[in-house]
Amino acid sequence: MGIPVFDDTLEDVSKLSGPEQLIAQFGRLHILDDLIRLRASDAIQKPILAYPKPSQDGSPASYEYFTGQDLDCMVDLAVCQLMEYGFKPPRRDGSIVALFTLSDLNMVVTFFALSRLGYTVMMLSPRLSPAACVSLLDTVGCDTIMYGQNASIRSTMGEILRLKLVACRPMVQRATLGEVADDSTFMVLQRHRNPELQKEKIALILHSSGSTGNPKPLYLSHKALMTHPMRGPGLTSFNSLPWYHLHGLSTALQAMYMKKTAFMWDAALPLTANTVVPALEAARPESVQGVPYLLQLLVDSDRGLDALRECKLVTYGGAPCPDELGNRLVDERVRFGGSFGLTEAGLVAESISRPEGDPFWNYLKFFENIQPFIWMKPIGDSLYECVYLQGHPALTSSNSDQPPGSYHSRDVFTPHPTIPNRWKYMSRLDDRVVLLNGEKVLPLPIEGCIKQSPLIHEAVVFGVGKTVPGLLVFRSDDAHQFSDKEYMSLIWPSIEDANLRAEQFSQISRDMVAVLPSGSVCPRTDKGSMIRAQVYAKYDGVIDEMYTRVEHSADGLLEMSLDETKFHLVTLCREELGFPLSSVDGEFFAEGMDSLKAIHLRRLILRDFRIEDSKRIGQNIAFETGTVSRLAEHIVAVQSGQERVVKDEVSLMPGLIERYSTFRKHTPNPRRVSNSRSVVLTGATGSMGAHILHKLLNDDSVSAVYCLTRRSRPTEAVLDALAQKGLSVLPHRREKIIALNSALDQPDLGLDEDMLSQMKQSVSLIIHTAWPVNFNLPLLSFEPHIKGVHNLINLSLSVTLPSPAVMLFCSSISTALGASSRAVDETPINDLNSALEMGYGRSKLIGEHIVSNARQAGARAFSLRIGQVSGHSKRGLWNDSEAMPLMIRSALTLQALPELDTRCSWLPVDKLACSMLEIAKACAANSLEPRERDPATGKLIDDTVYNLTNSRTFSWAEMLGALRRSGFQFETVSFDRWLELMKESEARGEEAVNPAVKLVEHYQSMYSEDAPSSPSFLTEKAERDSVTLRNGRLRIVQDGILGRYAQDWLRRWTTI
Repeated sequence: MGIPVFDDTLEDVSKLSGPEQLIAQFGRLHILDDLIRLRASDAIQKPILAYPKPSQDGSPASYEYFTGQDLDCMVDLAVCQLMEYGFKPPRRDGSIVALFTLSDLNMVVTFFALSRLGYTVMMLSPRLSPAACVSLLDTVGCDTIMYGQNASIRSTMGEILRLKLVACRPMVQRATLGEVADDSTFMVLQRHRNPELQKEKIALILHSSGSTGNPKPLYLSHKALMTHPMRGPGLTSFNSLPWYHLHGLSTALQAMYMKKTAFMWDAALPLTANTVVPALEAARPESVQGVPYLLQLLVDSDRGLDALRECKLVTYGGAPCPDELGNRLVDERVRFGGSFGLTEAGLVAESISRPEGDPFWNYLKFFENIQPFIWMKPIGDSLYECVYLQGHPALTSSNSDQPPGSYHSRDVFTPHPTIPNRWKYMSRLDDRVVLLNGEKVLPLPIEGCIKQSPLIHEAVVFGVGKTVPGLLVFRSDDAHQFSDKEYMSLIWPSIEDANLRAEQFSQISRDMVAVLPSGSVCPRTDKGSMIRAQVYAKYDGVIDEMYTRVEHSADGLLEMSLDETKFHLVTLCREELGFPLSSVDGEFFAEGMDSLKAIHLRRLILRDFRIEDSKRIGQNIAFETGTVSRLAEHIVAVQSGQERVVKDEVSLMPGLIERYSTFRKHTPNPRRVSNSRSVVLTGATGSMGAHILHKLLNDDSVSAVYCLTRRSRPTEAVLDALAQKGLSVLPHRREKIIALNSALDQPDLGLDEDMLSQMKQSVSLIIHTAWPVNFNLPLLSFEPHIKGVHNLINLSLSVTLPSPAVMLFCSSISTALGASSRAVDETPINDLNSALEMGYGRSKLIGEHIVSNARQAGARAFSLRIGQVSGHSKRGLWNDSEAMPLMIRSALTLQALPELDTRCSWLPVDKLACSMLEIAKACAANSLEPRERDPATGKLIDDTVYNLTNSRTFSWAEMLGALRRSGFQFETVSFDRWLELMKESEARGEEAVNPAVKLVEHYQSMYSEDAPSSPSFLTEKAERDSVTLRNGRLRIVQDGILGRYAQDWLRRWTTI
């Protein structure tokens, strides 16, 4: 997948071309069987495949390992068994055997054995319907199936036999390693065929869904299949995808060919965090390849995230990776990238080999050797369809004569705006809805069937990146008189009919149908075709609300005995899920429940049973409990309050404060003190941090600034941040920057011992600005950052200087916005309920308490409660994604802004940076003086808190007037009317030009009549110690700062 790793002990390899280097190391591949034979002939045998051992209750996950010789012997034994079944080496090409089984070790050995005998193997997904299997068998001319012993597969086989006469055999049971060692008498097939002729023959037939809803076969010759091992990164690999998906097969073959272990997933287990994390920890692979659904499970688990960080490489495939998930993986220091391929053309592009520090994981680069065979066909709006041209070595089919022999993939990409030859995958031209787990829902057949009802004008399937699909229904003119409930009853038979024709993962459940109001408009082309992307944009509020409701709302009223609960669950499974359970003790997964049915069952539980808190019924509750019996016990326990109640966030705060309030003692060491003074700065790549850094670099008393960041290319990231903010620095001053990749949650900050020792000899000031600004994260998600406060305080106490380093912790006014007091003083907040009800504000308040405790213990640590930070007072450049600039930007689209009875306190970021450094100097001087004690408690008076807000407030009306004078044109309307205009803009799909529509709920919570009023923040101490706050030009309106913001906004927004 783009990063070959070579054995540099072969001296002459470096003189060869890329593919020839691989061949020199690992051997030449003509046909599939060559891979096993090559690895069996290696002088030093290494494990190239691992399969999970059957897990015993409570036993840790473990693997059974197989070398090339092991597999070669197992394949030969399987060949003997197949020949006893009557599978003789075929006399003619094109003899096909279908495998209809789970992707386990039996399937792997049988696959290689059939190929060794000379058969073409067709792999059938166990999730196919009987009709789909028969369609594929008929299309390729196959009349032989080998099937697995899973109950669901056996049931489907029975249906297949009713539809078609086929020869069927149970799967070969692979030999154990003990049997391989004991049996030395089996026959070994020798090959005497021309490999150049053999490689053109069809090795494997996979299948896809196809536009009609019937799967179509996809043929891979040995030549095409053997291009995949050559694309490997040369690392041990873990991929949960089965081998009947090309991505799963491909990554395994890559590792095996390059003498690395391919770790398979246990096909007998459901894919949950509780199963995949232990498997990953046991395997400890160098690389993980997975669909986004798997990566989401891992990233949501601390242990899973740790396992990913241990990998040299993590990639996605099989489905587009949501930007939010990929960005989080990169931010969490996971070496992450993507690969892109298709059955018809193999692997074609990747982002894994991008340069270190390149954050654009979602922009792929096509492999150089196939770039001459790629045509990006323009389709408008910077979108291109990828077309593969004749001559592409892995191209297996053609669907167009324009140009002749080409394959028009219908995959749509957009180029990177500045980096050449980098492309981001956007969608499919045929509008397939790709779910989070990689399953591809074909909307056209479903919609076409449903629209046969005269009551339905249009039906649109949605669900891109979601767990399950849903349906928008537009009423016909004949259906306006029905209520929503009556209408739903009338159209449901049409939806049921469509479900019967669709694969299980494509079926629409009743609670995922949204009936739109009469008169709702469906966007269309001039030719009358529905424009899917515009429908999604226009009704994204309806769609988001539906997923929120079905995933989180609990409306049920039932509260039954244990036996009655079991009976109701069985009824739900059989009648609403169409899932026939053998008994209440039958294991869900073993009996064929997939992840989509498990998600649906959770929704039905929340719909029917009285559940006070939907979070008590987890997303994977079906697989975590395993059976109806255990699931019923869990529900009854939750309803009766027997389940352990998770503490609310406020009750967790004292424990976190105590946990991180133990500090080391400061011990000066005059013999290890530098003559220079340096500063530690976190968050230098953010707006506040970049402006602080700019001031420090221009301060001649500062010899060095240690910029601690999580970025993999720290120096480049810091310099880029300065450049983006227009903060120029002379070359000799830039030399002060010592940018380090760090991990603040580690006691050593992720730094090596020599660097820490160097820092401790000179650091006199630490400024901690880094903090994730995410108001949706729960409190415990911030614990690593709370730990970072503790570790930085300990660094301040470990310096060898005569006194501890001054530490400034950048807190937030959100720590007090829930306080009952109308005026917040510059003193500690004892009431932990004073913070806003979100993890962000609560974590900052915990940080303030830790700082106070550290001050009592001898540290020189202080908290700066920072208010609304605006752009640069001269240049503007206020972050466009913040709520206030977005609200003002809405005036360009709505020609209206709301009238509000509020006052604004904005502190320009450059003025904030000056104030912080002035306060730092004051703290350095004042904290050396003796401190007074509180007469009541005897404790030292807490002097740790400063309120950094602008006391020169201005009215909302003053702001509107300044905007008009600067060129904005709008009318002033009531807040409710402005909200209506925003929702109308959202319905028109204007998110691109009016992105504020995504923050409607935020504005409503902040400015509606029932929104709590914000307290004022006293700044006497801050203004005493900061001349900028005391005497600076901080009148936002009168001093022309708002006018400069407005001019900058108009210049940038009106040219977008």
